[in-house]
Amino acid sequence: MKIADELVGRANDDGGLSVQSSSATVVEGLQRLVTAHDLRFRRVQTVSDAQLADLTERAARNSGAAQPDLAADVEVIASENSRAAIIALARELHALPEIEYAELESQDQPPPPPAADVAPVTPLLVSNQTYRGASTGVNVDYVWNTFGVRGDGSLRVTDCEYQYNPDHEDLSGLVQMQPNLVSMYTGFGDDHGTAVVGIIASGWNSYGTTGSMPECVTRFYPEFSTLTTGHQSRSACVTAAIAASASGDIVVLEMQANGPATGTTDYVMAEIDISVWNAVRVGTDAGIITVAAAGNGNQNLDDSALFSAYNARGDSGAIIVGGGSSARAKLSFSTYGTRVNVQGWGGGVFTTGYGAYATYGSDPNQEYTSGFSGTSSATPVVASAVALLQSVAIKLLGIRLSPGELRSILVNTGRPQTGAGAATTPIGPLPELEAAVAALLAAHPPTFSTLESWGHYHLATPTPDLAADVDQDGSPALLEYVLGTDPKTQSAADRSRHPHVSLAAPGGGPSVLALDFHQPATRTAAMWVVQQSDSLLTNSWQDLVHGVNGVTITRTGDTIQVTLPATAQKFLRLKVTAN
Repeated sequence: MKIADELVGRANDDGGLSVQSSSATVVEGLQRLVTAHDLRFRRVQTVSDAQLADLTERAARNSGAAQPDLAADVEVIASENSRAAIIALARELHALPEIEYAELESQDQPPPPPAADVAPVTPLLVSNQTYRGASTGVNVDYVWNTFGVRGDGSLRVTDCEYQYNPDHEDLSGLVQMQPNLVSMYTGFGDDHGTAVVGIIASGWNSYGTTGSMPECVTRFYPEFSTLTTGHQSRSACVTAAIAASASGDIVVLEMQANGPATGTTDYVMAEIDISVWNAVRVGTDAGIITVAAAGNGNQNLDDSALFSAYNARGDSGAIIVGGGSSARAKLSFSTYGTRVNVQGWGGGVFTTGYGAYATYGSDPNQEYTSGFSGTSSATPVVASAVALLQSVAIKLLGIRLSPGELRSILVNTGRPQTGAGAATTPIGPLPELEAAVAALLAAHPPTFSTLESWGHYHLATPTPDLAADVDQDGSPALLEYVLGTDPKTQSAADRSRHPHVSLAAPGGGPSVLALDFHQPATRTAAMWVVQQSDSLLTNSWQDLVHGVNGVTITRTGDTIQVTLPATAQKFLRLKVTAN
């Protein structure tokens, strides 16, 4: 439950509860229930109050909105723990004015699917990862091949769920575990998490699968786990992952929860629980991107009879992911509605774990499957697109996209949902990275203030060979950078940007030599100087300086003009050097 913010409620180490109020009558209803049901309380959050304060301060500064007191979430421990008794108690607590909400936290099984290569040898299996492709996938390979971007080393992507296999041959040593972890919850096995992490982070090597963004920092924060500080619930796990993230980082919620419909398979997104929604909203306000599974309950989130309370909260800012076929039609299990932003492949996803495709050498650390499914497979496919688009923004533009802008780009540039139910059971478009990157660069034209960003954009590498002349036009790459020309193609437009000399007599006066060339002012990763020589001998070149010996150097927009008196034969050249 969450205590009202103004009371600054905290669970004490002795199982009691402290609040800040000048009147005991403010919490007399809660005190009555504590006595009647012999209640004790335990802190929910596994991160410190200082870390929570830092997160909410970032969120408030970034959004200008007041933030909830996440430390006021407490776990209620009752002596009567039958299902009926717990539900009745939650209703009593929820009705109290001093309690913001009381809810039951879901512990629902994730849906199953319908480093160094260890002996025996595992073949390279990337050709099976067709969700990466251009024709029916999210077009991971476009970003890889066009820009040489496979993630960014400063970008953290955190998967939140129960368990994964850290010893899998394609994951070993590639995933950072949550600090202070003692053990993960093992009740549902490790295959689900292994499959998810394999999609985003399996090794870029010569065997097995290849993660979509192996150059990002991938982390794993397990729910219902044990830390050195104690038990970690679902909402504590989500809050910890968000608190340990910076603006622009990504948190993936590979979890679902029971919805309000009657039954045991009415699965919806985890943020149906207010404690998770609060954490996600604070994270969004702090600039942190959440990608969350819609759930496998085939629930209609636009059903006002069931979801009016959820929808009344507003938009948490998360990217909610539905499950579609490779043809982009809604699959039968996927929860749907206008709140579902985008879809990912909900079946036929090839990844690590399970062993349905192969278990090489009968070794569980060499298991691969071709049938990972559900919104569980759809979510990391979408998270791949999210992380790669963010990585392009970081590497080419030097910025990190906000949750709102990134989500908007993916929605507006994705391939539309197909099928007869597209209008009545919406799960959103499938992200398509070529169109998404084009929209990103149109909204934020690159300035190429670094050679790394220019190299990624033009030559798919952050370390281009600056002496190479790729298009054979006589200009090395560094000169092409300074002039703002394309190093891979020759064109009339590019030739007009190269230095050219003219002779003129302004106003009928003495003749002057003029050297004109194109030089975008934002390209500051290299220096340029115009030099003159009378003889072309190596040591005869002299820098031209504005105001010295009749020299003028002027800039008009991105055009440089250098003039000097035409008193004798002179040779001119443009010399460029990298900073």
